[in-house]
Amino acid sequence: MHLAKQSITFSVLACALSLGVIGNASAAEDSATFQVRLVIQESCTISATQPTDIDFLSHVRSTGAPATATGTLTVNCSAGTPYSIGLSGGANTLANATAPAAGDRRMASGSAFVPYDLYRDGGFSNFWGNTAGVDMQTGTGNAANQAFTVHGRVPSTNFPAGSYTDSVTARVVY
Repeated sequence: MHLAKQSITFSVLACALSLGVIGNASAAEDSATFQVRLVIQESCTISATQPTDIDFLSHVRSTGAPATATGTLTVNCSAGTPYSIGLSGGANTLANATAPAAGDRRMASGSAFVPYDLYRDGGFSNFWGNTAGVDMQTGTGNAANQAFTVHGRVPSTNFPAGSYTDSVTARVVY
């Protein structure tokens, strides 16, 4: 008889479980919402990679021949960031150093000067200055280094002997 009572109890228990009376109690819950954020700022650097100098080398004065040379500027701007690169008139410019015009730049050796110009192209037709929308090099960032060649030209080397130099500042505007 003991076995029959156990069997009936088991049957009642199985029936209750299948009907959801026991063991299917509803659990309580609560929820909260949160935000996920990221701010990506536009960024450009022109000083991370040192520019290469423009070195016109040595020339014999008596020939008076023009001289050309190149240097490189490298910028790194965040992807999709439009930018412009400007070059100052140099330390010895004839005019306002913030807005040089063709023919304004010059290298100095003591009190003697040699004129030169900087260009965005090897044909020396696109002057490289510092005026937005006029004579600056433009580009769009791709989150990698982008190199630009600076083309320099001295129209004549028929000047007093000396070691001539100038310092030009490059800036990137974005």
